[in-house]
Amino acid sequence: MRAISLIAALLFAFCLAPLGGLLAALSQGDRGASETFLLMAFLYLFVAGLAILATWHRRSLLTRGGLFPLALVMWLVLAVAAMPPYIAIEGHSPAVAFYEATSAIVTNGQSLMPVEEMRWPMMVYRAVSSWLGGLLTLMLGVYVLGRYEVGGTTSRDLRLVLRDSGKVGASIRGTLLEIGTPYVLVTLVGLVALLATRVSPGSALIATLGAVSTSGLVAPRPGAGIFNSQMAETVLLVLMLVGATSILTLRAALGRTLRQAQDRWESLAFLVLIVAIIAFLAVARQVSPQIAHGSWFSLVFDVFSTATTTGVVHDLRDGLQVPYELAIILALIGGTAFSTSGGLKVFRIVAMFRHSYDEIRSLIYPNRMIAFESGSEANETRRMNAVWSALFAGLVFILVLTTLLAMTGHHFEAALNLAVGSFTGTASLVDSSLFATTDGRVSVISLMLLAIAGLVGRLEILLVLVAFGRLRGD
Repeated sequence: MRAISLIAALLFAFCLAPLGGLLAALSQGDRGASETFLLMAFLYLFVAGLAILATWHRRSLLTRGGLFPLALVMWLVLAVAAMPPYIAIEGHSPAVAFYEATSAIVTNGQSLMPVEEMRWPMMVYRAVSSWLGGLLTLMLGVYVLGRYEVGGTTSRDLRLVLRDSGKVGASIRGTLLEIGTPYVLVTLVGLVALLATRVSPGSALIATLGAVSTSGLVAPRPGAGIFNSQMAETVLLVLMLVGATSILTLRAALGRTLRQAQDRWESLAFLVLIVAIIAFLAVARQVSPQIAHGSWFSLVFDVFSTATTTGVVHDLRDGLQVPYELAIILALIGGTAFSTSGGLKVFRIVAMFRHSYDEIRSLIYPNRMIAFESGSEANETRRMNAVWSALFAGLVFILVLTTLLAMTGHHFEAALNLAVGSFTGTASLVDSSLFATTDGRVSVISLMLLAIAGLVGRLEILLVLVAFGRLRGD
């Protein structure tokens, strides 16, 4: 019963997306879109309300094993629930609608339809869907991945957001409040900041919702740049960085307890990595002037955009300023744990480097003595096994996905970009290679593969494997 009530609550929260689309449609006098969004919101509110009432007095606690398949089911339900407007308003087939809906909720943001051709209500609907998908990503990270250390995810700072964490079902509402408060606050501050730079309200809304959720959706561009204003684009850059920063760090900063947050080192390491990449590319431009085909601001913006897995290209005329080999590496690393960004996350990369360094030292000094606290050595071994397992499972999945995409007509480089871009939610990598086929068309199979990859990337590959095992009763 708890699972049904949680899915009902998810549908209830998702109604913000059609309601946002409804308001946008009413402002434009779009009667057809208004009717679709109104009917959709009413239907989902009605179904969610009935389910919540039916299970109100029959609550039961979720088991640890039940959370994993439930997370998978909730993401699938959200993807299917987001489909109707793409069919009714934009006229897509169910397969394309599933891809478009999935791309929005997994915060990829790439679309088969050019943003200039999108109707304003659908643009708002996509943006709110991505924002809600980012919030669900944070809840999944905190309530499932962090609590049970899936893939070696650290759980040291969860005390900042978890309430009554001793019980499996007791802290969902309180945890959502603790996470949602800084998430909403950052969104509102970002919106006000963009409006202060004289960005139009509509463009500011779309950009803010996209940047905070690290989605690649932006409003139609007025010129070469995103806003034709470096001040506004700098604000957007900061919002992308905040979106890729741990919600635990933001919560600690909001509560003035940042020094107590042990995971703040990961955010600092992420920022240092971005600065190092920018410095490296700056030196490369001096050594090889032929690669300098864009402005310095475009270079900095595109590095931040790729590293946070947002995937917004600053200037479409010059293209992505980050070499694709480096862009793939940045996207795979991604942002920090407990953020809306994709990728393997910085903490895993740092942990693997430390582990490799310790193993090398053990080979050089085989008789050295290391002091461990009681049980800490076994815990660290289990954690590193989980970290390496997450790495290799992710890489194997990307390799298989690249092979399957190549079989559908994409050349190897395009297939690799699509695999990494969809798995990490980096829109620029997907957008640059989606139509790179012999006939310039994208097959339905390719779209389904990309949609599945996006869902797997949001869920974490290890959680998906465990969830399928539970669903099959293994």
